[in-house]
Amino acid sequence: MLYALDTINADPAILPGIKLGSVIADTCSSEVIASKRTRKFIKIIFVPESTNYSELVSVVGPMYSRNAKFVANIVRVFHIPQISYGAMSHELSNKDIFNYFFRTVAPDGFFYAAMAAFLGRMGWRYVGLVHSEKVWNPLNAAQFVDKMRHKGICVGPQLHISPRTTDEHFDRYIEKLVSDDKEPKIVILVTSTRESRAMLAAKKRNARGNELMFVAGVTWSNRKTITKGDYGGI
Repeated sequence: MLYALDTINADPAILPGIKLGSVIADTCSSEVIASKRTRKFIKIIFVPESTNYSELVSVVGPMYSRNAKFVANIVRVFHIPQISYGAMSHELSNKDIFNYFFRTVAPDGFFYAAMAAFLGRMGWRYVGLVHSEKVWNPLNAAQFVDKMRHKGICVGPQLHISPRTTDEHFDRYIEKLVSDDKEPKIVILVTSTRESRAMLAAKKRNARGNELMFVAGVTWSNRKTITKGDYGGI
């Protein structure tokens, strides 16, 4: 994003006489922290912290749908555009509510269709599903399973990861997945960065972990911190 801002600022033909700046805040993948950080920079609009005050013109992010909805409900009150680079929830397409929300990724329905097409192309008709509360709600998972069923793909083990999941839980998840007697053992992961790395680490710790093949969604697309480890089976 910083590179994009520098490129825009360096080209006088794009925004003549205007320079874009940024304030970066880490949501820590938490809706509570995302809300607090949003309220803090919204406050600057009314109470500038310095004479170098600049107008807040847009919010970029957060990545996950759950956090994005919390932020969207705050910034829309002040007519501030929000652009997410990862929030895929179909709920955010409701312009009657989220009329200032935009995104650079397609909604969930396109992901379901793309995943079904990929699995069909690979000839995989039986898969497991591990999804995170941070990325999907129960309705998303149900819609995904229904879409797979209509495409002739059976979804076997379905595991839901809560924010309080520990390494012990991840070890149990992997054990449950490898214990399934279907072959090949294909598992769809719709998880956050931390949870994805924890699943990969637990897979590596398990003696039968190499039997699992993980297929990840868009949440892995720009996260080298997930795949740079020697995990295998991705």
